[in-house]
Amino acid sequence: MMKAIEPIARGLLVSAAVSLLACGHDEPPRTPNPALSPASEQDGAPSPMAAQAPILTNDQILEVTHTANLGEIEQARVAQGKSQDRRVQQLAAMMIHDHSQADAKGRAVAEKDGLTHQASPTSESLQSDADGATRDLKAQGGAGFDKDYVETQVREHQAVLDMLDKKLIPSATSPDVKVYLGEVRTAVAAHLLHAQALQHEMKP
Repeated sequence: MMKAIEPIARGLLVSAAVSLLACGHDEPPRTPNPALSPASEQDGAPSPMAAQAPILTNDQILEVTHTANLGEIEQARVAQGKSQDRRVQQLAAMMIHDHSQADAKGRAVAEKDGLTHQASPTSESLQSDADGATRDLKAQGGAGFDKDYVETQVREHQAVLDMLDKKLIPSATSPDVKVYLGEVRTAVAAHLLHAQALQHEMKP
């Protein structure tokens, strides 16, 4: 009786082994990593990267624009006192007028929304750059001043335009601040084009 059972038992063992190999059970099943699974995205849940906090607060944004406005006004006043070029004088007058208006609008937005200017690494870096450029312009004299002033306006307005597009506008959460930044961007872009045109004219 035992001899009759042994071939059957061996047959069952071989069949079971073949079935396991065919199903790939020679390795233990792997538990999927939830962090790598796109299931959360399919379910509509935001990813950790999509839930990042704003780069700057509304208070910090207004401090950045205030810093930019004051820097442009101060440099324009230096140009008015040094330059003998009518075109440079006109550019400086435009800077003083437009940036003074922009700064007044920024104060009005802050008062309306109950915001207070707040310093940030962005505004501090901008202040440092503006101070350095102003010192260089004050030390400059002669025919080279006009060229340096216009180049400074091109460089600074391009930097502010990039900052508006990459930091300030994406960070703004107040509707009033958003509208204000849109107006500032329009003025900065116009100033940049004006300064670039004058820079081209002044090339030998």
